[in-house]
Amino acid sequence: MRQILPARLLVRHVQRHLPNPRASLLVENRPGASGAVGTQFVAKARPDGQTLLLARVASSAILPATDPRTPYAWDEFTMLGLLEETPFVLCVRADLALGERCAT
Repeated sequence: MRQILPARLLVRHVQRHLPNPRASLLVENRPGASGAVGTQFVAKARPDGQTLLLARVASSAILPATDPRTPYAWDEFTMLGLLEETPFVLCVRADLALGERCAT
């Protein structure tokens, strides 16, 4: 649900900047698996420019980097722009013995 609001706002404002301002844009929410369901849908879509992905860093970069089962890679997409900033952190238990490998 968190991505549907920015997507709807984007559609309201971007249409007037398209080559055909009467073109209709459809927001289709495909939630699940930390965003991987919708991201995979776009990864498999025809490369005709008709399907766009509004994704968070989690499903686009972090998930493919941390889970080898992710069926796509971050570099299979071209970023068009930054819509909003949503910081993420990668955390582990404080008592995990990582030694000097991690900076605080």
